[in-house]
Parts: sequence; structure tokens; C-alpha cells
Amino acid sequence: MILALGEKCAIFRPENHAYLHRLLFTVVHKRWHIIIRPNSDRLRSILPDSLWELYGDFLVQSQKLGINAAQGVVFHKECQSCDPRRLAEFYTLPVAVLVENPHTDGRWLQLIVSKLRPRLARYLNGPDQAVDLRHGGGIGSVPAELRRLAEEYRRYHPGEAVPLRVVVIVDSDRESPDHISGSANQVMRVASELGATCHVLSKRSIENYIPDDALDAYVQQRADRRYAFEVIKSLSAPARDFYPMKAGLTADLHSRSGSLYPEDIPLGVGLGDFMADFLDNFSHSLSRQGLRERDRVLELEELLDKLEKNL
Repeated sequence: MILALGEKCAIFRPENHAYLHRLLFTVVHKRWHIIIRPNSDRLRSILPDSLWELYGDFLVQSQKLGINAAQGVVFHKECQSCDPRRLAEFYTLPVAVLVENPHTDGRWLQLIVSKLRPRLARYLNGPDQAVDLRHGGGIGSVPAELRRLAEEYRRYHPGEAVPLRVVVIVDSDRESPDHISGSANQVMRVASELGATCHVLSKRSIENYIPDDALDAYVQQRADRRYAFEVIKSLSAPARDFYPMKAGLTADLHSRSGSLYPEDIPLGVGLGDFMADFLDNFSHSLSRQGLRERDRVLELEELLDKLEKNL
């Protein structure tokens, strides 16, 4: 995050320098945040000489980078009464990203970051990663886990103007453009209540965002799934968005979908539980251009904007 702190913030007082050390370590060594206020000249007079000698050069250079950074600025009020321990603890917590399955949904997020917004990749990988992927245990269990996570973060949350740094991403399980599952609605309601950032996918599931050329590369090596791919590829773009990629279409769903699917579409034709295999062995076939063409409405950019707002 880009932090604008008050010059009289309690964290700058001598008795609170232990907390200031924690914050500056996260800023300088982990490079999670940039402090743009107080500016470097004021910081030089506010910080003790020992801390300026350690961190001064970096703070000066990072402030220059902060001018053009894409992240939003988080303004802390000019106050002397904030809790320096809470402030330091909050900004040393990684951003919690709650997904239904970190082994597929989490890795899919890492993949689209690498393709669409590579500047964020360091936050999701490596020893100093700033994102902690959390397991929701299926969409029905996500609201309870979200409440637990939010309670953990609100313990240190320094103010309502600051994002909670808890993000939840779930499939919509949509059957059509005007439908969303009750479970996804519940996730949105709980996230709004808690102040967490929520993104419910517009398409049915993460599998529906995989471009046809990447799926074609997959079925070239997994020939037993070629027929299912041909059925899926033949669909119109809206039908492709909501097709049950794993299990295929049921008669009941077909009847509820009106004219979304062809009358003679074969039922029960799907790719199975293929996502882990795809991510393990075929993620290189996924291109930036292909993702954008399959997305069509820049939804994935919106998702990454939400993530970046919390980083």
C-alpha cells in the first residue's frame, strides 16, 4: 500500500520505535508498502539518526516510485492518538485472499496475475510474498471462514478509510447471465457486512475463462477429452460462459436455460476435474491475448484492481 501518515503519528514517538522498526522493516526489506507522507525531508528530521542511516536512502527512492505507482494512497488522519502497535501489526500482515480451493483457484489467480499484471507477481510468490492464500473449503463454508478472517484482521485494523486487506474470490455457479447461486449471494452479503473485498466471478467458474486455444493444446495431449472440447467450442460465447465444464449439461439445466444452448446438444459431456492437470502441465499455453478475448468485458482486470487496492 501507499501510506500517507501524519507527522504527529504516535508511531514516531521514541517510546514506540519498536513498532516503527516493524513497519519500516516491512516497507524496506519486504517492499510491501511505500510511505509518501511525511515526505523524505520531513522523515529525515522526524526519524532518529540510527533509523535514517538504515532506511533513509531507500525511503527517498521509494517515494519517487510512489508518485507513479498504480496502488491507491491510504491517508491516515493527522492524529496523535492512534495505536502504534495496531498500526504496525496491521501493515505487517499479508493480504488474506480467501478462495474455495487454493490448489486450483489460488494457482489460477497466480497464473492470471503473471499473464495480465506481472508487476504483482512478486506479491504472490517468493519468501516475502504479501498474499496469503486461504482455503475456504467450498463455497458453502466460505462465509464462516470469512467471518473468522475478518475478525483476525479487524483486531488490528487502523480505521475505516483503510481497506481491510481481506479479499474473497468465489465462483458464481451461474446457470445463465441473470442467475447467481444463493451461496454466492451469501458470500457477497457477508463480505459487505464485514468490509472485506469480494469478487464473485461473472462466468460460472474459473474453468469458463480458459481460452479455446489453450484448451485445444490440452486435448491434443488428453485425447479422451477431445469430444467434450469440440462440444464446448461449438457453443456461442454466452453459452460458453455458463456451461458446466466439468460434468457437462444435465437435462434439467438444459430445460431451465431457455435458448442458451442448442436443442440437440449432447448431455453429460464435460472435461471432468481437469483444472489441476491443466495448471500443472499446460499453463504455458495460456496467453495474455487469449485470456482477454475469452474474458471480453475486462472482468479479470477488475478482479486484479481489487487485489491491488488491498496490497
